[in-house]
Amino acid sequence: MKIGKKKEDNLVLQLWNKFFPYWPLFLVLLAVSVAGAWAFLQYKAPLYQASASILIKDEKKGSDESKLSESLDYLSSKKIVENEIEVLKSKSLVKQVVFDLNLYASVYQEGRFKPELVYEQSPIKIHYRNPDTIKTSQKVYFAYEPSKKQVILDNYRYSLNEWVKTRYGVMRFVPNSGNFKRTDKPLYFTLTNPKYIINSFESRLAVGAVSKLSSVVSLSIMDESPARAEDFLKGMLTGYNKILSDEKNNLAANTSSFVEDRLKYVKQDLDSIERKIQQFKSRGALDISSQGRLFLENVSTNDQKLSDINMQMAVLKQVQSYVQSKNSAGGVVPSTLGVNDPMLSQLLSKLYDAVLEAEKLKKTTAENNPTMVAVTDEINKIKPGILENIESQQRSLMASRNNLSATNGAYSSIMQQIPQKERELVDISREHSIKSNIYNFLLQRREEAALSYSSNTLNNKVVDEPEATPGPVSPNRNLIYLISIF
Repeated sequence: MKIGKKKEDNLVLQLWNKFFPYWPLFLVLLAVSVAGAWAFLQYKAPLYQASASILIKDEKKGSDESKLSESLDYLSSKKIVENEIEVLKSKSLVKQVVFDLNLYASVYQEGRFKPELVYEQSPIKIHYRNPDTIKTSQKVYFAYEPSKKQVILDNYRYSLNEWVKTRYGVMRFVPNSGNFKRTDKPLYFTLTNPKYIINSFESRLAVGAVSKLSSVVSLSIMDESPARAEDFLKGMLTGYNKILSDEKNNLAANTSSFVEDRLKYVKQDLDSIERKIQQFKSRGALDISSQGRLFLENVSTNDQKLSDINMQMAVLKQVQSYVQSKNSAGGVVPSTLGVNDPMLSQLLSKLYDAVLEAEKLKKTTAENNPTMVAVTDEINKIKPGILENIESQQRSLMASRNNLSATNGAYSSIMQQIPQKERELVDISREHSIKSNIYNFLLQRREEAALSYSSNTLNNKVVDEPEATPGPVSPNRNLIYLISIF
């Protein structure tokens, strides 16, 4: 034991004798390292994190509409959390928020060590008329005179809220509603092509489900300005709600158009049949016998089912023509009125989103662009699934229609036992009953579409409003100082 202790003492003594003479050097290196860490922290912009959460009403995960909300909103398709996450992460939504908040133009003020982003404290916000045409401009210095409400740029004075032509493009200066603080430090703004800004925010945006069994989706982003991070997430939630609202309103408008078109023809047929009944009875008042009533009672139910099937067949044919058409891009997705298949509605909604994305990309990218190719491949993969779904439903409806037609054929033998004039009246009454049922059905669907169009019900609920952390989350000052000392 004594020998081991002696060896340890000798080792410590050797190290002390070896390195102690250089203690001034270690002290200098420690001071330099800590000073370097301090300088890094002074020049490194702090990042704040903002987060929010939203509840997606996914029927598969136990979240459903109340009976009242459901009765007011007939056309909204059921949502799947995974699909909605992709919508929330989509480049088109991020682009819309960047354009709405004018994030391509940022205002800074000169600082002691680094420029400071003044998002809320800026006296003005800059709007660009055609953001897609922006050419990157760094450090465009300007001054603001609050008394005259003018911006001085390149020795020219520009009034607020007016589109003006500058050497940087057509823009306007809008007063900022934030907490503007007058400062003597020079102010300048930068203009950046929106593509780079969109990619930057898209890469920093994190969207995901809280857990596998939960339909709550969390959104978070890190940014230099906590206020800008909060506004960005608010814009994401607002834009997402607008997508849902536009989708529902487009479907309601398309359904109303389809129903109005059908109502016009059915009303004409109904008027014609009623005139025929009036003319027939004017030649002699006739009553339908018990045999005629029996025939009408037995056949009316089947006729209603046949009319429903024919309506669904017409709708499916319309959807099939839309999917097979090469010129369907940008059009409104056909209504699936009367077709109770949520899978078809989801596939059509997915196709509609992909077609819109492709239309937007065509304006800014080439056809061989990887993103454009990916969206086109997605469209080509969705279409066969929709067509297969339609063909399967058409076969099922055709079998049901043939079965009902055969049943009606058996009932028609009853007509042979009815006198000629009464048989004619039964035929007319039957035709009137069919058209009347179709007319009432279309009237009901028109009211449902109108209720859905005017309803503000959305398939989501904000759980936590966007809120930023009180202090920066990056860089970690303690960790950096610890590394520098080490």
